Formats: sequence, structure tokens, C-alpha cells
Amino acid sequence: MKNMYTKKTTYKIFLPLFLLFISLILFMTRDYSQAQSSTVGLSNIHKILSILLAFFLMVFYFLNTEKIKKIPLAYKFFGGYIFIGILSAVFFSQWLGYSIWKLLELTTVYLTILYIWNLSKNRPQVIKSSYELTIKYYKFLILLTLVGIILFPSIAIHPPSQYQEAFLPYMFFGVIAQINSNSLGILSVIVFYVSFVRLSNKRIINFKSYNFYWLLFSSVFIIFSQSRTALAALIVVLGLYILLTKKIGMIIKIFIILGIIMSIVYNMESILLYLGRGYEIEHLEKLSGRLMWWTAAWDTFMNSSFLE
Repeated sequence: MKNMYTKKTTYKIFLPLFLLFISLILFMTRDYSQAQSSTVGLSNIHKILSILLAFFLMVFYFLNTEKIKKIPLAYKFFGGYIFIGILSAVFFSQWLGYSIWKLLELTTVYLTILYIWNLSKNRPQVIKSSYELTIKYYKFLILLTLVGIILFPSIAIHPPSQYQEAFLPYMFFGVIAQINSNSLGILSVIVFYVSFVRLSNKRIINFKSYNFYWLLFSSVFIIFSQSRTALAALIVVLGLYILLTKKIGMIIKIFIILGIIMSIVYNMESILLYLGRGYEIEHLEKLSGRLMWWTAAWDTFMNSSFLE
């Protein structure tokens, strides 16, 4: 089969995806008051232009597309979620401009994924190529964070808390491109999981392979990002993979699960101290305050005039 891609067509096909990648790179963070007083600035002009260009490209594409490939049910639900978000922003947002902008970002991502899905009906390799490009982009952000740590360690490495002494007093942040610890943790977990799966699919594990190095490298960033959300996600996806994969025999699965359980039980005190970041266990039980905010949001919704 002839290669259906040339460099020129590949560039055209993935342009919306590249624009999204550009929009995700932030060189400066702003607090709420700064964003409210100045919506557009030098620090985010590239983000605004990239999102707008990608959005108009997607609108142009779908207006000129006669037939769209059947959309999966889960993706339809996601579209419904965005539509509800738009209605909520229009009728209830206290800062309408900002809410509409964030929904425009989300809608652009949605349309770009739908665009890639639709292209795959005639070019099946587009999905795999898009996936590989995304993983490479995540690796690029992790490497960029490493460069920032080497060049600017005083601002790239912080303690988890300014008020409590943590079990692990070092937390990594992206400073060349602004990446918070949670985002860094999620990126690292995705790279770790991809590397782990690709290694497990080999009959013999090559400890000098590209995937093995990324497995070790990303694990360091998972630990030092200290993102509990990322760790929870890693535990869930690895657990499901180990249970469901046919690449690993049942006996090996049992040994792996028992080994993990024994390691957790033996190191439970250190694990809780690490997860607590210097705070008491009660703080962790409340999901770092998230439970309080979720409860307050739900109570506000239930008491709103919308339900009367």
C-alpha cells in the first residue's frame, strides 16, 4: 500500500492539533484580578490567536463536509455536557466573557477531536498519528520542565506547603512553560502508562529501550509533582490494565497484586505522610478542601431559583 501521507498533507491534516498544542503553552500565569482587568495580554495573545484560528478552521471544515462519520455515544454525551455548560454560562455566569472563552476552548478541542475522527473514515492512520503526536507533545513538556529545573532550580522546585513541613519537601513546577504540579503529574502518568503498556507487550523487556527510560524518567516526575489526583489515576488505570490484559498470566497477576498490597501495607505510614504533604490525615480525607467546595456548590444549586 502506498503511503497516503506526504509532508505537505500531513502538515495540513494536523494543523488544528498543532494550534491546540501552541495554545496550551503558557509563559506567564495570572491571578483572577489580573485576568479580570485585562483579558488580552502579551502572555496569552498566542493562546487566543491559536484557539480562534483552530475554531474557525473547524467551522470551515464542517460547513464544507457533506457527511460526518457516525459519532460514538460517549462523545455525544460529551457534546451534551458542553451544551449544558454554554447554557449555564449564558444564564448564570457572574463573569460571562471569561466563561464563554473557556467554553470556546473546550468546544474547539471537541471539534478538533471530531475532525480527526471524521478523517479516519478514509485515513485510518490519522487517529494513531494524532495519538503519537500528543504523546510526543507531553514528553516535550516534561523535558521542558526538566530544563527549567536545571536552569532555574530556585523557582522550579518548591516545598508543597509554605506553612507545614512535608514528608518530601520538594515539588516540581514548570517555569519555562508554566505547568503546575497537578498538570505535570497528569502528563507524567500518561507517559508512564503508555511506556508501561508498550513494555509489557514485548515478550522480552529491553532495559535499554526508549520506553524503559521514559518509564523511569516519568516516575521521577510523578513522585516529585506530588499530585494525588495523578497518583489516584495511575493506580486505577494500572490496576484495570493488570486485571484485564491477556498479556500477563494469572499467576503473575496474583504475584503483582499481592506485591503491591504488601508494599502499601508495609509502607502505609510513609505513604500517608507523603500524601498529606505535611498536613493531618483529616485534611486528606476532605480531599484538600474539594469536598467542602463541592458540598457548598451543590447546596447553592439546590437552593437556587432555577429549581423553583
